[in-house]
Amino acid sequence: FGCPYNFYPEKPWLRRTIRGMIATGVVVASPIIVAGAVTAAVTVLPPFGVYRLVRHARARRRANAAANYPIGTPFLIEPDLDDPP
Repeated sequence: FGCPYNFYPEKPWLRRTIRGMIATGVVVASPIIVAGAVTAAVTVLPPFGVYRLVRHARARRRANAAANYPIGTPFLIEPDLDDPP
C-alpha cells in the first residue's frame, strides 16, 4: 500500500475507505483465485498425464519395432528358391 498518509492526506476518511475496499477485494478475491487454480489443475493435469503416458508407450513400441527390424520394415522379402511352391 505504501505510505498511508500520502494518499489523500487532507481526506483521511476517503483514504481509509479506499484502502479498506482494496484490502477487502484482495481478501475476497484470493479464495476465488485459489479455487479456480485448483479446479484448473484438477481438470487439466490428469488428461495431460494420460497424453504423456500414451506418447511414452508409443515411443517405446516404435523403439522395440525398430530393434526387431534394424534395416527397416521387411516389405520386400525375396522367397527362397529352395522351398517348394
